[in-house]
Amino acid sequence: MEGNSERERGGDDSEVSDSPDSNEHPSSAQKPISNTESDSDLSQISLRMSPASLYKVETAARNAQIAANAAKEEAKTMRRKYDDAMNEVHQDESVERGSKKEKKTKSSRDDDTHHEQVIKGLGHQFEITHALWLHEPTKTFQTTIDDEYDKLDRFGSTAAKVQGQLRDILDIVPATYHGDLPNHWLGRSFRDGMQEQRSNTATRLRSRGATIFNCTEEDLRISRKRCAKFSEDIGRVENANGTSTYHPWNVSVLHRDYKGRFDIQTVFLNPILQKPTKQTMSCIIRGPASVIAMNEGESSRAARNNETMDLKWGLNHTTPGMVAASAVLACWALSPDECLKEKGNESGIRWHDDFDNYLEYLLSGLQKQKKSVLNIFREWDQVLFPNTSHGLAGQLSNTDRDQLMQSVMAALNHDEDGYEQPEGHNSHSERGSGGLNEGGNSEDGSDNFEE
Repeated sequence: MEGNSERERGGDDSEVSDSPDSNEHPSSAQKPISNTESDSDLSQISLRMSPASLYKVETAARNAQIAANAAKEEAKTMRRKYDDAMNEVHQDESVERGSKKEKKTKSSRDDDTHHEQVIKGLGHQFEITHALWLHEPTKTFQTTIDDEYDKLDRFGSTAAKVQGQLRDILDIVPATYHGDLPNHWLGRSFRDGMQEQRSNTATRLRSRGATIFNCTEEDLRISRKRCAKFSEDIGRVENANGTSTYHPWNVSVLHRDYKGRFDIQTVFLNPILQKPTKQTMSCIIRGPASVIAMNEGESSRAARNNETMDLKWGLNHTTPGMVAASAVLACWALSPDECLKEKGNESGIRWHDDFDNYLEYLLSGLQKQKKSVLNIFREWDQVLFPNTSHGLAGQLSNTDRDQLMQSVMAALNHDEDGYEQPEGHNSHSERGSGGLNEGGNSEDGSDNFEE
């Protein structure tokens, strides 16, 4: 029993004054007496007391502690029974009403853990599909929806960014948990999931980056080697005063056929370093083996019939967050920074700001239906989700199959309509009509089956 531990027996003296005493009758220590008597006995403790008197006080204190511990344990037991009883009542009421609202009282810690794991898993997904970081990690979950929020002004202020991310969170979290959003456990579990996924992603990219970026493992292992080999590829510019900065848009890693500066037609479509942005995302959601398949000219796929993250999360199209995250992650993997943080310790690059810039560009292009941005999502879907009918740039068309189907249907349309039966011929069934030897009866009554 918890109350018998040495730590509790050595508890505060304040608990003694509320428990039974045996000062008047040492031989019957279990006899309860009033708090007033106990307080009086304990208040008379002094160095002049005899050993017998001190023994009485010690016995009273020990009995008081035992009684207090027993009361605590009984209170805990009664509380558990009460919670279980109330939970059963709530469950019965929920079934009767057909309520879908999550029960606030849970019968066991296992229930709490289950819900926490669900939310943590959603944090994993959010990290890849929507945002690498939250602007207000704690306050976001305590923030109420602003009805005046304008998505076109999402990046105008921190408050607007929080509103935008809050809506993204509500989109990904099931409605049954929306009422729990302000609760500490939900925000903590969601953030834990994001952090865990971010750490796993960084580790995977650095450990498997040689396959993705067509370089050696040694090139990626040491910070100074990454700096020497890849700095220009991720936008490093030497200034006239001898310092260096990193440009967020004049980055060869982000462009196809890079010409030394940002190009609206080729940004986020770069094939340099084996198409790092697309292969980065493929590595994240389907594993390193999918990158090998892409290098061999095949579509992105997992090595075995594993439940990869895209299947687990139900991903069926490329999201703006996926493109923006891949751009940041590809650049970070080649940077001198050791850890993936909002601002790089070694490079000084503001990775969170870069992510926001890329996301704003993509969202704005989608909202305005800009051809160059729609093409980005179309090309990404062709690599990651070639059979999607949910792409943000519209349903992908399989040109070869469409053309083949058109030719087949054209041939069918040119075929003659119906079949003219011989005069006086009576068919016993539609399937046997037309003189086809498919089980129909001949004129002499014999079966028409061919041997």
